[in-house]
Amino acid sequence: CTLFTEQGPRTFEFDCCFDQETEQTKVFEDTKPLMQSVLDGFNVCIFAYGQTGSGKTFTMQGPESNPGVNTRALNELFRLVGERGVDYEFSMEINIFEIYCDMIRDLLIKNSPNLSIRQEKRGNRTHNYIDGITSRQVGGIEDVSDVISLANEHRSTASTDMNSYSSRSHLVMSVSVQTIDKLTNKRTTASLHMVDLAGSERVGRSNATGQVLKEAQAINQSLSSRGNVLAALGRK
Repeated sequence: CTLFTEQGPRTFEFDCCFDQETEQTKVFEDTKPLMQSVLDGFNVCIFAYGQTGSGKTFTMQGPESNPGVNTRALNELFRLVGERGVDYEFSMEINIFEIYCDMIRDLLIKNSPNLSIRQEKRGNRTHNYIDGITSRQVGGIEDVSDVISLANEHRSTASTDMNSYSSRSHLVMSVSVQTIDKLTNKRTTASLHMVDLAGSERVGRSNATGQVLKEAQAINQSLSSRGNVLAALGRK
């Protein structure tokens, strides 16, 4: 893909491109195979990134009548588990939190305190976790819908000149999946992280002031850090 800018043409490479007419089902098809990877014991992370108002929350969450990646991904996990039959045991836990102005807030409770990230050794690996986060066990898509609805009630939003309903935090849905093969007693544990990042915005165009301005500055700084991390990973 080549964009022609005032500084000259810039070329970008993508695995896949969708236009504004692409339906939610088509977008999810691109990530659907990753759900099998989760059941096979691989960690997966899916996130939406872009300017404020570009449709990240719609893509990841969507309305109840046209759900986004989050709900479709979990629906696919339940479908795959059903295909495996009675020879497998399966459990799934979900926690949902937001990163707001460098604070971590549990969205499954009211008035969450600022939570902390901890580390612990598990065998030869270091595991990161959020101390005190609320986890809910879910057994079907109805349970998932209830958990998402509860989290949405607590997420931080505001209105700006660039977006009338602007997410002021990064929202993370973290899903822990455990499976047991009853025939071989093989156990697998994996995490699926689905992230709706807050949108980058030009402060001058959004006319943000006061607390909303502070939120915008924190969002832009954290997105710059995200870019640095991905660039470092790309150089490995």
